[in-house]
Amino acid sequence: MPIHADRFSMRGVSQLQDTIKQIRKVHNDSLRILGLLPNDLDLRSGLVSDMQEKFEDVYSDILFETAIPWRSKVNEVATHGTNIMEYDGAADAASYYLNLADEVVERSRVATAA
Repeated sequence: MPIHADRFSMRGVSQLQDTIKQIRKVHNDSLRILGLLPNDLDLRSGLVSDMQEKFEDVYSDILFETAIPWRSKVNEVATHGTNIMEYDGAADAASYYLNLADEVVERSRVATAA
């Protein structure tokens, strides 16, 4: 689940977890969040670093190691209606998404085995 490094996302994740607990009680006891993805991070901001630390403190068990910083290439991709690998696979933004894909695959294997 993509999140911004801000208090609204922190509150939203908490509310989502409450909702998931209710769903698990009634409908699907195996429902889980695969991971939280810090996304669109402006690394120049001290607030972002502070909020990343808070997310790590509170949600370390589900926070992806990969974090996606803000990159203009990602915005360009959206306007061209393609994906980052086709648009510019050599861009550093592409490497972040490849790392995320590896993490998702690994977590999916673990979740399936559990």
